[in-house]
Amino acid sequence: MNLRELRTLVEIDRIGSFALAAERVGLTLSAVSLQMKALEEDLQLSLFDRTHRPPAMTPVARQVARHARTILSEVNSLRAIGTEPGVLRGEYRIGFVATASVRLMPEFLANSAQRQPKARFVVESGLSKVLLQKVKAGLLDAAVITATPDMRNDALFIALRTEAFVLAVPQRLKGYGIRQCASKLTHVQFTPTTGIGLLVANYLARHDIAPAKTLEIDSVEAVMGCVNAGFGFAVLPEPDATRYAETAHLTRLDATGLERQLGLIVRHDGPITEQVPTLAALFEEATKPAGRIRTARQRNRTAKNEK
Repeated sequence: MNLRELRTLVEIDRIGSFALAAERVGLTLSAVSLQMKALEEDLQLSLFDRTHRPPAMTPVARQVARHARTILSEVNSLRAIGTEPGVLRGEYRIGFVATASVRLMPEFLANSAQRQPKARFVVESGLSKVLLQKVKAGLLDAAVITATPDMRNDALFIALRTEAFVLAVPQRLKGYGIRQCASKLTHVQFTPTTGIGLLVANYLARHDIAPAKTLEIDSVEAVMGCVNAGFGFAVLPEPDATRYAETAHLTRLDATGLERQLGLIVRHDGPITEQVPTLAALFEEATKPAGRIRTARQRNRTAKNEK
């Protein structure tokens, strides 16, 4: 048994796929299969039901994966002993809220490779609610999520950036206010049970704004695609709406209580508690506004000019 086998098992458990886990750990599919067979022989346990295609993890394998996470975490702690302050070493599992990952993840990884070359980051994206649950369960070391009023104080939240919201409407209706939109148009709403969707839903409820029709979508890009096409209106964080705006008209909502706070969430008793300040500094740098965000139309125009 070796750490590479345990790391691969953890990835299979996390992702649910041999093929995707192989990509994550940088091995071929056949090499991953050989690793898992070797691990089964070492432990004298049946970790996979091979009557399924692809093989399915057994309940015992899930237990082994939980212990493997603890072992890998302790190994990271051992490697950190004697490390000078401000230096990250070992592997860190980081989540990014999907709505902001396109903006933050590339910058974070580029900065990390340059400033913390001894650290290795395994990243994934998802909804804030799901990422928070994974941090609490120890499946992730930390995550960048959207703060919501229902967040409890059983995890450490470090605020990184605050973003205003905008009202996005079809260009022909650029004079419409939010109440007029709600009475006449379909509200194309980002998933209202988590993150920005929950913030918007709470705001509308507090101000007694009840859209006549609602269409729920779990993609900010798709939400803005609908508005660009002339269908409905949306309320979204300004950077995200601006990124995907083509023909849509955007108006900032200077509304009290409606803003998005992006932050880093970690467990109070997690394995990276001592590294949190250094990790947070990397995220803070990645979340700094990099000038004016270009709209989709502006990016397309630039691409055409370069051809």
